[in-house]
Amino acid sequence: MRRIWWITLSIGLLVLSAIAVLARLSGYYYVPQPLGHALDAFIGPGELIWWITMGGVFEGFPTTILGYSVLVLGNTIAWALVIGSGILALRVASRAIRNLNLSKR
Repeated sequence: MRRIWWITLSIGLLVLSAIAVLARLSGYYYVPQPLGHALDAFIGPGELIWWITMGGVFEGFPTTILGYSVLVLGNTIAWALVIGSGILALRVASRAIRNLNLSKR
């Protein structure tokens, strides 16, 4: 069950990353401004990964298919790691609280 959840999450993040990149390429023409700012913030980690690996010093956004691919895949991996770290932290915290409650009895 966990594998299916992670695969679904990864595909969802991949699709959302691709949509965010396409929205940015369109100049957010059909996107309300608050949603555009949220999409910009969402693709930030992927943009950073692209910039570190392939981008140049004065480049702001990829212009090639390879650059877009690196941005989308990097963004998907970065957000999957963030979500995974959050889940792990919650599990550790809940286990610690559970053990604390059991030791008080």
